[in-house]
Formats: sequence, structure tokens, C-alpha cells
Amino acid sequence: MFLNSTQRDFDKMAEEVVSSLLEGKTPLKESIVKQANAKGLNPEEVKRLVEKSNTLATIQLIKSASDGSLEFNMASFEDVAKETHPEGLPIEKEAQHSTPSQVPKTMLNTVKAKVDLSSFFKPHQVKIASEPINTRKIFQLKREIETLGRKKVAAELSFKKSADALVSEFSNLYSPDFSKFANESYTLLGDTALPLLEALAKDIRQPETFTKVAYIIDDIDNKPLDMMKKAHSAITEVCSLITTICTKKAEMAMAWADVKSARVV
Repeated sequence: MFLNSTQRDFDKMAEEVVSSLLEGKTPLKESIVKQANAKGLNPEEVKRLVEKSNTLATIQLIKSASDGSLEFNMASFEDVAKETHPEGLPIEKEAQHSTPSQVPKTMLNTVKAKVDLSSFFKPHQVKIASEPINTRKIFQLKREIETLGRKKVAAELSFKKSADALVSEFSNLYSPDFSKFANESYTLLGDTALPLLEALAKDIRQPETFTKVAYIIDDIDNKPLDMMKKAHSAITEVCSLITTICTKKAEMAMAWADVKSARVV
């Protein structure tokens, strides 16, 4: 399900948000809130800016990482909206009943929980019997996080490989028609493919405007489209894994806090 188009230049806004992250280490959430308030964005526009900023940041950081690995906090639409629209979000009820899109919602809407462990370290507490269970849970979560981390690095490297292959494919003298390829990719993969297409277009100095096509797309034995699908799938997996890892780390922090508080006499 695609977001309705507006006259806003979301590409430029997302680039400014990501630039603040890369150059000034400003968290995505902080920059998005600033942009939304300055431009008076409505909730739907805020959501679109969050999605574009998250995906563009992921792409840029993977491309610049020497070992293919990245660590950063994605912006959460819910967290941003709490500051930009504290009166409430009319689109929340609609979203709960909408048809899921082909790309997981967690791809562009990642939440990283923060836990203040100091609040759990209260003196003169009695040791409780649940400590062994919490300890086992900690080790289990640690193994899960390590496994997810390896999968994330593999997905990042897969994305980088596919993205580099696309740049090489369209940098040749007799390269395919980029405009046709980009429009067909946009039609097949939807709005979540736009940040990747825009980054690719910028790398090979092509126009960054894309439209959906009405004809039937033949994607059988289509090398560029196949590479695009692999890159899109990989970036989707990276974002989803980041979400899961952040959730697991928050769970582990809570488990550690329970154990620590139980040990204090």
C-alpha cells in the first residue's frame, strides 16, 4: 500500500537528515523532528520522511563501511510523532486495519528500546528464586544476538555486492536503458525501492525521477532487475534484523537488571 504523493521534497529532506547523521552524528529522530516542525509536516508526511531517512541512512552507511557492517539507531515513526503530534495520530487506527505491504513494516519503522539499568540497582533487596531462570535467558539472548549479528553482516555484504554490481552494470558504454530499468523496478518493488534507485541514479549521474509503467514487465532472465531484487531484498533484511537485534538487546538488559537487583542484599 503506497503513501499518497505530496508536493514536499522528501528526497532533499531525507538527504539533510542523513547528512546530519553522517557529518554531525545527530540522531535520525532528532533531525526528523526538527525538519517536521520547521516544515509543518502532517502525520502521513512525517511517516514518509521517517521511512526515506531510515532507508537512505542504511544504504549510505553500508556503502561507506569498510567491512560491510554498520551500527546506528533507526528512527521510529511512533517516537517522532510523539514529539511532532503529541495530540494524537488519526492515521493510527487506519494503519491497524490496513493491508500489509509486501515489504515488512519493520524495515522502515525500527524501534530501539533504551533501558536505564541504574533504576534497578536498589539496595537491601532480597535475593529471589528466579535468578537462575533469568541467567539462562541472558545466555540464550546472547547467543541469539550473536547469530542475528552474523546474519546482519551477511545481508549487508550481500547488499553491497548487489549495489556495486548495479553501478558497474550501468556504467558500461553499452549499458541497458537505466530509465526503463528504474521505472520497472519501481513498479515491481514499490516505494521502498525509491531510496535505492535514487542512490544508484546519483552514483551513475542519471535523473532521479521515476514513474510506474502500465505494461507487463518481463523479468525472466533480466539481469539488472534480478540484481535490483537481490539488493532490495538484502536491504529489507538488514533493516528487519536491526529491529530484532535492538529488541533482543533490550530484553537482555532487562534480564540483567532483574538478576542484579535480585543479588543485592
